[in-house]
Amino acid sequence: MEGEINHIKQLYPEATYAGVADGATCNWEFLGPHTDFRILDFYHATEYLADAAEAAFPRHKAQREKWFEERCHRLKHKQGAAARILKEMEALSDAPGLSIAVRQKLDAAITYFSNHKHQIVLAPKCTGHEICGFVRDLYLFASSAKSVGEFWLG
Repeated sequence: MEGEINHIKQLYPEATYAGVADGATCNWEFLGPHTDFRILDFYHATEYLADAAEAAFPRHKAQREKWFEERCHRLKHKQGAAARILKEMEALSDAPGLSIAVRQKLDAAITYFSNHKHQIVLAPKCTGHEICGFVRDLYLFASSAKSVGEFWLG
């Protein structure tokens, strides 16, 4: 993989490099020396957010879906949304009547957001190009004034 990255950096020497990955520590350690900034992929964050939505509205599917969609929008478009949503999830943990399974999922979501809220951020603009989309593996995004490249690693 080092060879692939070096090749990409030769093709795009003036690029800004973004690393996008899930929450695994090994991903961040690997991407650190190769990227200018790193962010948590949106898909993984929303998996935990869906579990929190179930705790918010365990018996009301329409309200649960609305809550989930609103929080997803905030994560994508509002700076600092992860910390605010974390506070909402922490408040939900005091809700009476949650099943053990729902409470465990909520606790996992709270832990995930607590551990990664600094990585759940809006991607900086890369020379006029914005990072967007869903990511499931290690991913490197390069952007320069002349070109944009997206590369799956692994």
